[in-house]
Amino acid sequence: LNVGRYVPQKRQRDLIDAMAILTEAVPDATLHIVGGSGPLKSDLRTRASERSVADAVTVTGFVPDVAAYYTAADAFVSSSVSEGLPVTILEAMSSGLPVVGTDIPGVDEVVEQEESGYLVSPEDPSSLAGAMERLADDETRQRLGENGHERARKRFDVRQMVDAYHDLYLD
Repeated sequence: LNVGRYVPQKRQRDLIDAMAILTEAVPDATLHIVGGSGPLKSDLRTRASERSVADAVTVTGFVPDVAAYYTAADAFVSSSVSEGLPVTILEAMSSGLPVVGTDIPGVDEVVEQEESGYLVSPEDPSSLAGAMERLADDETRQRLGENGHERARKRFDVRQMVDAYHDLYLD
């Protein structure tokens, strides 16, 4: 699963290129790219056709409620080259999903390498595919998902964050 706007900095084309690599090793792998807006929706669908993974990649367009996608997914993948606090990754971790993300500021603060997911170099579909393939193992996926859920609960809970801001501004 990938959730994000269809804009260049999200680099979903890299995800599609990664799927072209991944499906060689994991033929039944699928990817849902769920997004609300952005100019690249038709470009992403075209890219999936060009890379012969149109049957494995779904570009949904606007979805009013993404909760069902988090529930149905086995993992979350982010290929962004720029993020602030990656809310969709926190949502994924809160849903118990392991994460493959790019090793960029923001994402590297949320995802712990080999604890709650895998961090890979940005703009590197081969590395994305390799990390996604590692999540084909049920035990690995479950362990990383549970660790991520616990990390999100402990470190990024709204109450904890409010308390941290409160302490910051009072000190």
